[in-house]
Amino acid sequence: MFLSLVIILSLTVPLSARSDGIVEPNNDFFARNKSACVDLGRSFYGNGETGSISIKTKPGARDEFSKIGNGTRLYISHTYNLNGDIWGLVESYSSDFPTDISPSGWVQMEQLLLIYDYISFEEDYGDEFYDYTETLGWFNSAVDVVMWTWPGSGYYTSIVESRYLSNTGTTVEYAYRDIDGREWGFTKSKYYGNAWVCLSDLSNKTIPAFNPAPEPALWQPGEEHLALEPSGGLSLPALIIILVVALALVTAVLIRVFWRKKTNSG
Repeated sequence: MFLSLVIILSLTVPLSARSDGIVEPNNDFFARNKSACVDLGRSFYGNGETGSISIKTKPGARDEFSKIGNGTRLYISHTYNLNGDIWGLVESYSSDFPTDISPSGWVQMEQLLLIYDYISFEEDYGDEFYDYTETLGWFNSAVDVVMWTWPGSGYYTSIVESRYLSNTGTTVEYAYRDIDGREWGFTKSKYYGNAWVCLSDLSNKTIPAFNPAPEPALWQPGEEHLALEPSGGLSLPALIIILVVALALVTAVLIRVFWRKKTNSG
């Protein structure tokens, strides 16, 4: 009877959720538009101009699903392009990390600030990475391996016995050498995720944070400043304001000059 119950329950699980062991988001809009959604899988801070961000039931919806304050951490699994406006699917969010599982919803990506992660590190230092060809002899030993978010982050996610890494098919994809000569290896594992290990000092969990994540520049309520485009240039509204102010100043100066000339000639 127990075996029959297990079989029946397994058949009730959607195939899409069981394929390759990957559980897809439980979101109606995502289910209907899956082919148009793009995988992301990165974490962000809420960073709305009003001091909070609005989560919707679907991209472009008027009804607010939830509202959370700036600085809250969110995990965005997928994005969707709605007429040029990019929306992110919120899988979970919490003021603490790891996140607490919450009902999924959609948020405009422009209301979020990316949390520095291993992808950010690769973008900054990827040109210094090199192929790692050494034999991983320590994989079959009982050495504790510290799994770091990235070299110099000062934050590790777990400590795993090396033989378990070997048993789960974990490999070193490429390597990096820091300014102090320590060698690091980037590993991928479906069990332990993407992480860096210090190949020069596998078990040392007190390696100082020589490259910590930058402090997030969160938008404060009531803060007024000129918006910047992703490229670093001024946005069009900001540029228009500057031009209008400059024109007004030039006009005032010219009026004053001509007024003086007219007065002197009189």
